[in-house]
Amino acid sequence: MRFQLALALASLLVTSATGQDSVNDLVKKIVRADYEGDRAALQNLYGALAPYTNDQANGANVQYWRGFALWRRAINGFN
Repeated sequence: MRFQLALALASLLVTSATGQDSVNDLVKKIVRADYEGDRAALQNLYGALAPYTNDQANGANVQYWRGFALWRRAINGFN
């Protein structure tokens, strides 16, 4: 239930016409990797979002999810 809620929130935060499907898919993968504790995937997904950071409509949300990926990678490393 918590995982489904996180996915729903993730899809609401990323709303851009340019590259929406790709960004939404990457965000969903970040949420799943966090849930599974997959630190390597979080690092890879952080890098995969880099091309979308300059998007005018979506750049701030992409920066948020990149930071989230690194933050959760660090937290998962301590657990």
